[in-house]
Amino acid sequence: MPHKDSIQRDIESGLNDLRSVGPKKPVGYLPVNMLTTYFGSSISEWFQFATKHRLNVMLTGRDSQGRVPFLYLYHRDALQALLTQKIDVLQAAGWPSHPEEFIKRMNIEDAKLGTPLYDLIADAFGDKDNPCRSDRQ
Repeated sequence: MPHKDSIQRDIESGLNDLRSVGPKKPVGYLPVNMLTTYFGSSISEWFQFATKHRLNVMLTGRDSQGRVPFLYLYHRDALQALLTQKIDVLQAAGWPSHPEEFIKRMNIEDAKLGTPLYDLIADAFGDKDNPCRSDRQ
């Protein structure tokens, strides 16, 4: 059985993924069931957090492949700036450049590791040190 301190660290780490969303980390997400059950948060708390910090929220539903619902928090202006900066990557991959459509696509499709699209998605999550990035290989 996991140690209580390790569980608390996992909880804080997960919640920090959402709490740190902003200009340098445009997107964060967690499964809804993890937020409500494991972390003890309510969805309404995250809507209030988003409003207070001028962020946007997107809730996804269970899709046809059985993926669980997720709560995404995002800084729309920062995400739009990143997507605009990397428009060539998006066009080459056939991905949308509109923040909400981009998040919906991320929710249902994974980018191939070590590609410019993967790097862009890692940048959206503020993950500059991801070992699977094309610029880290």
